[in-house]
Amino acid sequence: MDFSDLIPIFTGAIGGATSAGVFKGPIKTLEDWWFISFGQKSSIEADLLRAKHQASIEAYKSNILDEVKSIPPENLQEPTMKILGPSLEASKYYIDEEELRVLFAKLIAASMNSNKINQVHPSFVEIIKQLTPLDAQNLSCFDSLKTYPLAKILLPISKGGSREYATNIFLENPNVIDSSQMSSSIGNLSRLGIVDLNYNASKTEDGIYDAFIETDIYKLAITEMKEKNMEIDIYEKKLESFLSENRGLIDAPKLEKINETKISRYQFPTIKKGVIALTPFGRDFCSVCLK
Repeated sequence: MDFSDLIPIFTGAIGGATSAGVFKGPIKTLEDWWFISFGQKSSIEADLLRAKHQASIEAYKSNILDEVKSIPPENLQEPTMKILGPSLEASKYYIDEEELRVLFAKLIAASMNSNKINQVHPSFVEIIKQLTPLDAQNLSCFDSLKTYPLAKILLPISKGGSREYATNIFLENPNVIDSSQMSSSIGNLSRLGIVDLNYNASKTEDGIYDAFIETDIYKLAITEMKEKNMEIDIYEKKLESFLSENRGLIDAPKLEKINETKISRYQFPTIKKGVIALTPFGRDFCSVCLK
């Protein structure tokens, strides 16, 4: 299916030969820019010889066609050039990643939809370029106005204070169990201004943070705590042996300094509760590129 095949779909929806001229302009503009980006550059033509890349391009075209077909005929408008041009240019390097390809397709379609154009921001192109497929998957977990539990794992020390063991643990994506990947993804979404992380607030539902204690990363924190404390035990036994063998040879000031070198033991890991939610900018981005 080509972009020109959309014209009878829209005209059939409202009827009349006159309407064909109304829709021809926006569809022709999209078609022209598609070929500017994907059909007239020798470097891209060389890439098209590879079957995988060709399949991705066809899938991308299908994604755009599906999104544009879903626009009510009365809302179809000329695509915004500051969105369409950069989107097609940038997407050439991302179309092998299905999650990102769909984001670009939805952004292009939104630029042709009068109902969504006010939510479309030119920076969305650059935002998509800085996302990973995991970022896109995580964003699909969010409802517009809902907050979700987020957590850090801290290793408390007996003399006070704590060490951060893991941060930005997000459990709403059931397909990911690697906490380091998840932490990086959530950090990136925050850096881009799409989500807000708040460890000064927490959810109040009973037991909502219990799941964090069952995670592999929490169990690893317990294991590390025990290993660190075993190392401390070994050190303290050696220190006690040294002091016993040299009793009477060490004056009080030196003994005080030696005692100061004793290492604080780690306590059981604790969960630092927090919440995560879409920012207003993030809600617009998700409404345009994910919904």
